[in-house]
Amino acid sequence: MTDFIWERWSGPDVACDMGPCTWDRTFGGPSDDKVSAAVQVAGGGFVIVGNTRQSPTGTYDAWILRVGDDGALLWRQLYGGTETDQLRDVVAMPDGGVVAVGHTRSRGAGESDVWLLRLSADGIPLFERVLGGAANDRVHAAAATDDGGLVLAGFTASEGAGERDLWVMRVAEDGTEAWSRTLGSAHHDEGLDLIVFEDGGVAVTGHVWMDDERGYDVAVARLSADGNMVWWRSLDRATFEAGTALAPSPDGGVLVVGTTSVTGLRDTDLWGIRLDAAGNTLWERTYGGSRAEEPWDVTALASGGFVVAVETFSQGAGGGDIWLLHLTPDGDVAWERLFGGVLWDHPSALIETADGSLLLGGHTASKGAGFEDGWLLRLTADGRL
Repeated sequence: MTDFIWERWSGPDVACDMGPCTWDRTFGGPSDDKVSAAVQVAGGGFVIVGNTRQSPTGTYDAWILRVGDDGALLWRQLYGGTETDQLRDVVAMPDGGVVAVGHTRSRGAGESDVWLLRLSADGIPLFERVLGGAANDRVHAAAATDDGGLVLAGFTASEGAGERDLWVMRVAEDGTEAWSRTLGSAHHDEGLDLIVFEDGGVAVTGHVWMDDERGYDVAVARLSADGNMVWWRSLDRATFEAGTALAPSPDGGVLVVGTTSVTGLRDTDLWGIRLDAAGNTLWERTYGGSRAEEPWDVTALASGGFVVAVETFSQGAGGGDIWLLHLTPDGDVAWERLFGGVLWDHPSALIETADGSLLLGGHTASKGAGFEDGWLLRLTADGRL
């Protein structure tokens, strides 16, 4: 196993009032620290994964934190090798532990390989797995299956039909590969998010290269529990599109959020597309201002509708702020909130908690101890601090 550093704090240092428990916390050191994903765990609190760099010239290590319901840091673990190792997602296990997923350059067969870390509720590593071929293979998202395993989405340059294919892999409870599927064109394609349905089927989104005229389109696919294709959609409205996040809808379909632009990344809008269970488009809407809007996560609410976490350059005080939008099932904006300071602030994780509140994670350069710090905000159900 890779060397790791593990630290524990003795107790909470933040208190909640009698009302809704809301808080705003930064975590990190003198260099840059980022939150990639968060999950609520059995036993209370949250496990957060991301990446930390101990000095401006150093490589990134995996960064895993557990915080209490009140935002108090309970333990922190750094985990990595001599090269850059990064975590992108985390999935809760029934025993209170988690599986964190990302990629590693410190080990494996290729330039980078898929990396799985299984941790106990106390943050102690139980096992790690490295999966991939001789080239560049990475995973961006993970979701749990009902048998204790995982489904992963990312890209592979080690297999498939193109230079880089959208990649979906199912792994068993012990982290070994159960099946693997590649989707895409002869060029660069990538999976960025996925969800698992009650029947074990999978929906995945990302981007696929179409041709020189259409450029990149949003890719959405539904697979059966054993990895067979059920349907595939490529969604196009401009020159550049990419699906960045997915949420399930009550009718068995999905909400896809992504970016769309005619001229490139400087003027992207948030694009929301709701599909039914057969992949048919129910509605599609764009949201945004005169500059770039980049969605990074979306969560389906138990009460109905969706909340989307967006980095916006069209509004706010800095070089990028966090924009939360609550969309109704029909795509109307029910409310919106803005978070950020005078520099840049970036969202990457959004979950609805068991009590109906929201946990938002990302990184900020507007506050904290370092160049960039991990940032967590516990918000009310309507997105307020």
